Amino acid sequence: SDPPAALPTAADVRKWVGSLDHIRIPSKFASRLGLVLSSSVAALRLPNDKVSVGLVPDIEENGCVFSDGIGAISISLAKKISWSIGLSFVPSCFQIRYSGVKGLVAIHPGLGDQDVARFRKSMVKFESGHDVLEILNWSKPQAAYLNRQVIAILS
Repeated sequence: SDPPAALPTAADVRKWVGSLDHIRIPSKFASRLGLVLSSSVAALRLPNDKVSVGLVPDIEENGCVFSDGIGAISISLAKKISWSIGLSFVPSCFQIRYSGVKGLVAIHPGLGDQDVARFRKSMVKFESGHDVLEILNWSKPQAAYLNRQVIAILS
């Protein structure tokens, strides 16, 4: 019989994670490593010949980033993600991790009928060749209740 496969070393895991060499602060290094080791559901491989993945600039003004960690996906890609993780509905947004990118992607109707994902510079935490889009969480329907304060605002 074949010998058992060798267990990966710490160096093997760090290589698989991606390039964290530029991070010199131990707490930030641990945080970035934790991104990869947190629980998620693998959804789709990106990019592929049918999915367009791109980087778009953040919305900044007076030194403030108004789009920090928020990207966009097309409705058709959202449908495929939903189906691949076994949801019976299409959420309006997903908390994702992909190739050193982390953040939230929301459906953007202006991206058309193609499978499109747009990430912002603020979402890129490190470089990695890992090409699987992972889902950590998604928006869920919730009951809404009116109270006196809300009614006063709406009147």
